[in-house]
Amino acid sequence: MLIYQPPKSSLWGHSLGKKHFSVIGERIESFTTDTIEDPQCKGGYISILPTGFGKPLPQDVFEKFENYIGSKLVRGYSKLDEPQCNLALELALVMSSATKLKSQIRIAKKIEFQKWLLDGECITTPDTSNITWILGTTCSVSTSLYFSSDAEFKGFSELLVKHSLCKLNPKYLKTQKP
Repeated sequence: MLIYQPPKSSLWGHSLGKKHFSVIGERIESFTTDTIEDPQCKGGYISILPTGFGKPLPQDVFEKFENYIGSKLVRGYSKLDEPQCNLALELALVMSSATKLKSQIRIAKKIEFQKWLLDGECITTPDTSNITWILGTTCSVSTSLYFSSDAEFKGFSELLVKHSLCKLNPKYLKTQKP
């Protein structure tokens, strides 16, 4: 069994580029629909910070998100379930297209799966894999992925590249004892 997991020092995982998160969100949706069989959302979080050191926390932005997702933000942070993740992303898209946001917003959504498609063939992972998509002012992905072979890893990596998301680095692919 192989595991792909960048080191913990690489906290935010792989950058998803400098495109607007609406574009990246569309790519993620396309990748998930085309590649992941029965994805299970395990929730996520929202984090809102001021745009600079020493600047006040954006209370107006907090209130908009709190009212929209139905959850209190404590110091700009709240855990989210799947519907709340979707609502938070929806509001962030509306707010970012209507005005220039004066805060840094990060919304994470964790997806777990055990099956994915490669060239029309269903691949079953040796253990539950997960991808955490982090969207907002900056976009990235954090992963813990399991594969049975190098060919599966290469195929999955190529699918991420095909959807213009990121490229997995083979140096983080390790053999894991069962």
